[in-house]
Amino acid sequence: VLIRINLGGWENILGKNQLAKKNYEEALSLIKTLYQENSAEEATALNGLGSVHYNLGKYEEAKQLHTQALNIQKKLVGDLHEHV
Repeated sequence: VLIRINLGGWENILGKNQLAKKNYEEALSLIKTLYQENSAEEATALNGLGSVHYNLGKYEEAKQLHTQALNIQKKLVGDLHEHV
């Protein structure tokens, strides 16, 4: 899972948006099978996928994904944590 997330991040940086999207989506599919709902890994993958959508000009989808990631992060660490 983390390798897929990391590959998605690198592909996103390199502008390979479709490959990044594929890796983030595959990571999310694995996360649903292997992890509890609302895990840190899910938040990370959703955040990355949101960045890809932003790069593709899909701003509403990006906002939804980033908001979903933020809500998971808040559940995990609370509103006042430095990572929120």
